Amino acid sequence: MNVRPLLVVNTLVVAAMAAVSAWGWQSIPDGATVPMNIGLDGNAYRHTDKEFYLYLMPAVGLGLTLMFAILPFLDPRRQNLAASGRFWNAAGMFSVGFLAYVHVLLVWAAAGNPIDLTSALVPGLSALFIGLGNYMSKTR
Repeated sequence: MNVRPLLVVNTLVVAAMAAVSAWGWQSIPDGATVPMNIGLDGNAYRHTDKEFYLYLMPAVGLGLTLMFAILPFLDPRRQNLAASGRFWNAAGMFSVGFLAYVHVLLVWAAAGNPIDLTSALVPGLSALFIGLGNYMSKTR
């Protein structure tokens, strides 16, 4: 199975997440907290330090990328997964892309910019489901 497109695209997305983190490092005041869990009502239920968060999200994106790249080679039924390789790559790309979108929203909000996070997540979730749904018919 060819995971090269997944690696190329997700490397660029994780690099963009790191750039957003670098921007957030300058824009978010020292000692400020970043929302981690946000409920449907738009309220943040868990906060963390900016340092932890700004390192965490690109690291999670990198971890997801590595997981999607390595798991096909560990699967005992490789031929079945290889038949659905396009969907596997798309799932990896859309997952990390959605994570990057959420990262941008949370860093933007933590920098003091007003944003309705509940409404802002709808386009990202829509793109995730549309993208995955487009490739779902191509699975084996």
